[in-house]
Amino acid sequence: MNFLYLFNGEYRQAPNQLDLVFEQWFGVDYLRVGETLLELSLKPIACALISFSDNKWSKEISKCMSLNAPNGLIIDAGALSQTKIIQSQNNKNLILTPHPGEAGSLLGISAEEVQLNREHSAIAIAEKYDASVVVLKGFNTLVYIKSEDKTFICENGGPELATGGTGDILAGIISALLAQNLPLKESCLLAVASHAKAGENFVEDVGEIGLNASSLIPMVRKILNK
Repeated sequence: MNFLYLFNGEYRQAPNQLDLVFEQWFGVDYLRVGETLLELSLKPIACALISFSDNKWSKEISKCMSLNAPNGLIIDAGALSQTKIIQSQNNKNLILTPHPGEAGSLLGISAEEVQLNREHSAIAIAEKYDASVVVLKGFNTLVYIKSEDKTFICENGGPELATGGTGDILAGIISALLAQNLPLKESCLLAVASHAKAGENFVEDVGEIGLNASSLIPMVRKILNK
């Protein structure tokens, strides 16, 4: 099985080890790449996390994605800009995890307008994109559960989490919990709570400045194992 990957604008042959990673973790059957993406087939998997950059490569891949992920499909980061792809997923357990800027783009308004009424914005996103859960990140991260028409607000965490990559960690925690067959609501609430608590623990141990996103992972693991 051969894979090509994009590096500094050039397609390169992936090593066998990367082939194995693709097979085991992403369920990829085959991938042929030329100047544009030609084919992409995905096996049914428990859950999936899509978190692309907003670039040509990501857009080409997203056009070919149709994921069967019964436990949950999480769309995060640059993938949130692919609104047509989001609306075409038809996944009963769709989770969107925008920050205020991304939420504004999803609704066609400014981030400032989102912040004026965060709960209303989260509900509007869920309705517009038929999302089961919307996790609106930021101060007092908000989780809206559409099936219950309920909003949960996390009062933990603070500015230490306002650094690049921490949102990716949160999306990863949600997907990890879903993959272990934890229900949708519990996965999202537990992920948000443990993520925020890990940030607070970092402040207590080190201080508010200097959090590296990957440092959250062992802290979250320790919290979840208590």
